Parts: sequence; structure tokens; C-alpha cells
Amino acid sequence: MKYLLLLFFCFSLLKLSAQNEVRSFLVMFYNVENLFDTIDSPDTNDKEFLPSSEKKWDSRKYYKKLENLSKVILACDSSQIPDIIGLSEVENKTVLKDLCRTLHYQKPIYQYLHEDSEDPRGIDVAFLYNPNRFSVTMWRKIPVMTPGQKDAKDRDILYVKGTAPTGDTLHVFVNHWKSRVGGADNTETRRVFAAMTLKARCDSILALNPAANLIIMGDFNDDPENKSIFQILQANNKRRNRDLFDLFNLHYDIHNFYGAGTLLYSNAWYLFDQIIISNHLLINSKGLLVRPEAGSILKHEWMLYKPEGQAMQPQPTYEGKKYIGGYSDHLPVFVKFTY
Repeated sequence: MKYLLLLFFCFSLLKLSAQNEVRSFLVMFYNVENLFDTIDSPDTNDKEFLPSSEKKWDSRKYYKKLENLSKVILACDSSQIPDIIGLSEVENKTVLKDLCRTLHYQKPIYQYLHEDSEDPRGIDVAFLYNPNRFSVTMWRKIPVMTPGQKDAKDRDILYVKGTAPTGDTLHVFVNHWKSRVGGADNTETRRVFAAMTLKARCDSILALNPAANLIIMGDFNDDPENKSIFQILQANNKRRNRDLFDLFNLHYDIHNFYGAGTLLYSNAWYLFDQIIISNHLLINSKGLLVRPEAGSILKHEWMLYKPEGQAMQPQPTYEGKKYIGGYSDHLPVFVKFTY
């Protein structure tokens, strides 16, 4: 009888362990706003973020920034940490290495992928992943060029191919398109060509495999309804009559129906940070699956502040040249896939 009770107890523990196993895959994107080290790079214009600059960017502020970003990333979900993370506005591999060290969660977790781009300031996109939950099989940068603008140095798109815990192959694209500095209309052409570059890559994958799992994330510097996203990339929120090459924008509804955003400008919310997927991830019955309304924004009160005469907004590192020691001027976005 004793042995039967022991056997029953062991079986119950195994069953409980299986029930507690993580059955979701958490994807996050975060524009970390000027994650620079304190060392002058001869190849880029990083003079704004040096100890000798007006901002007096020093080691104390740098490590505070790393701690702040880590706090945000680890607060993404109460039950698990992100499995893969797209980042924008990172200077180099050094800051990524330091961020991964700061991001210890009981033990080292993340590895990173990064390539220098043509951005004059040296701010690039990057990819963090938990190797226990995502296995990278290949990665490369995709150049973005605008015809007729030889001097236009746009940031590359980072493409990562890998395997999720379900065995699903994922094609991940991390983006940071041309900013609106100089005017939204004047800079739109460069975002449109970034969208065309990305769309061509997505279509080529889907033409070979209509059931391919694509995850597109980034700071697009356009809202979900703008031309580059809605018309060129063909990322929409249609539930029916979807074309093979249509993409689904998981953050379309939260912005267009509820007015949510990831950054505040002139007291208006914009949703430049988005996660977009291919059709198969909405109907996949044997692997990763996501609900159409799953697009979320990470927004805790401690991530916000209220400048005088303005609305509550993401707390940045600097307000102009004044150091306030915040997190980022963007809020992160995330999506939880189940299986």
C-alpha cells in the first residue's frame, strides 16, 4: 500500500509539472531610445552620447539605462520572460552584451544578433533570444535603398530564421524605418521603399510555402493605417477573404479602435511600434497560434511621467538636454502565442 501511495504521489507531481510547463511563446519589440556606450566611435556620429558632451553621458547613466531597460523587459509578463525580443536604437555589440549581462534572471538567459548598418548615428536593430526556447538556424541583414537617393543611408532590416519549442520554423524580421524628422510627407518615400523591400522578401517566402510563419516587428515610424504598412506591406486586420500574401497586423485594432499608442507627440498617441504576422499563425492547429486581438502594449505607471503642461507619456532618458533617468520615449509591444 505504501508503494502504491508513493507511486500515486510521483505521478501527481509529474502531472502537476506538465500542467505548469510554459505553453506559450512570448514575442516582444522595444525601441530602447539611444542605447549608446560612453566610448567615442570613429565610424559614427555618437558625439551626443559621450562624457564630454552637453548631456554628460557617463558610466553611471549608462548602467542606470541598462538596469531600467532590463526592468521593463522582465516586467513584460508575470508568468514568463520574452522568448525573442527585437530591439531598435542600439549602438553596437558592446551595449547588447552589457544588456544581456544585466538581464540575468536567476542565470544568464539571452544571446544576441546584430550587424552594423549605414545609419550615420550608428543606431541599429538587434535581436535577443533565449537559446533554450528558440534555435537560430540562419540570419542576415537586408539592405534598404531608396532609388534616386544615393546619400540616403537607411537602416538594414534584420532577418532571423529559427525554430520555436513547437518545432515551427519562424521567419522574423526586425525593422526600424526612416524617422519623420523633416516632415512625415517629405520622408514617406523612404518608408515606402523599406516596405517594398520587406514585402518582396515576405512574398518570396510565402510563394514557396503558403503556411510559412512570418513575424514582422519594428518601429516603422508610421501608424497601422499609413501607406507603407497598410497599402505597400498589405498588413491589415481583415478576418475574412484574406489573400495568400496578406499580412495580419496584430496592433491594428488596439490603435484604430481604441486610440492606444506607443509614443506621445504633441499630446497625440502614435503606434509606430507594431508586430505583424502571416496568415498561418492565425489558423495553425498543430503549433504556434495567436488570436487576432493579441497585440498588446506594455504600459506600467512606473514607465510614465508627466511633463509640465503635457499628458502622461513614456519616460525617456532625457527631456531635451535635461537628464531624468527614464526608460525610453517608446513603450514596448508584445504578443503571446499559444500551443
